[in-house]
Amino acid sequence: MLTTESFSLSIIIPTVRYSKYLDQAIESCFKIERNLDLEIIVSVNNQSFDGYENSKYFNHSDVLWRCIKSNTQPMEKSWELAIGYSSNDWIFLLSDDDVIGSGFLNDIDFDKLTESSLYLTRSQIIDENNIIKGSCFSPSKNFYQKGEILELFFNHKIQDHLSLMVFHKNLYKKIKGFNFAGYPTGLYIDTIFHGKAFANCDQVIIAKDIVFYRRESSIQQSSKFYSDSRVNEFFEIITKAFLKDLEFRKIALSKFKSGNKFKHYLIKHRFFVEWGKLHNPVYKKRISDKLIFYRQFLFYWDVKIIFKIISIFYVFLYPLRVVFSNKVIIIKDFRDNL
Repeated sequence: MLTTESFSLSIIIPTVRYSKYLDQAIESCFKIERNLDLEIIVSVNNQSFDGYENSKYFNHSDVLWRCIKSNTQPMEKSWELAIGYSSNDWIFLLSDDDVIGSGFLNDIDFDKLTESSLYLTRSQIIDENNIIKGSCFSPSKNFYQKGEILELFFNHKIQDHLSLMVFHKNLYKKIKGFNFAGYPTGLYIDTIFHGKAFANCDQVIIAKDIVFYRRESSIQQSSKFYSDSRVNEFFEIITKAFLKDLEFRKIALSKFKSGNKFKHYLIKHRFFVEWGKLHNPVYKKRISDKLIFYRQFLFYWDVKIIFKIISIFYVFLYPLRVVFSNKVIIIKDFRDNL
């Protein structure tokens, strides 16, 4: 559509309601330096385009606008519908408040890609004013085989977000796309998709430089999922969704020995992630939010009592964290060995 080369990419921007950041997301697509067959699709998960007429790209000839034209669909359904609108072989889902960097895809030899290849972005965090707040943790190498990338995934060395990877439609079909999992708002949908993609890929190329910018804003927050008394039921559904994929199941059970142990691994990791979010200054969290979350964790989360005792020390030590190169390093080894 925009240029001509054998690599055909659809950048899909799923959105529910118009925001001031959408135009920045669309504009960033036009800054891609590689010569490729590119289409840009804005997929509105709502009944109409109401409000989107404010976008300066609404009548742009190189931006395709699609609308579900029904009541808002569940997240995973809306993403599947959006991908269905695309005409190209490769897909990149771009969050409607994030930004692609100009170096996106620069270090890929398109001729060496297979349908089971994945391209991963390296990213930085930006705030509501586009000021860089820090770097996301990313792997040390630029190329990984399937077993290597899954080990990084299991050890939380991959920064998980919707716009993590470029993938081929045939790999997407092979792993059966996105699946609902857990809480009604669909948490873990992208994480499960990424795990299944890693388990079924043949190679992963990771951008050498920062090529993506994730936005954190004060309206974001830790999900109510983690303060719900049914949290363990949700984690059971999430675990089963991961293990439904035969390739992922084989590798996960080899590492964790049982589905139950894998579930406990997911639960323990989420505690650290959510406690970190509740202390993220961008989110402007109140002390009451932290107390409510921690009380729910102690009363309801299905982890052994020893982990809950250890968590007390973690909670009190957290404010003493040491920041080095924008990474939290205090008690890192302690966390990784739990």
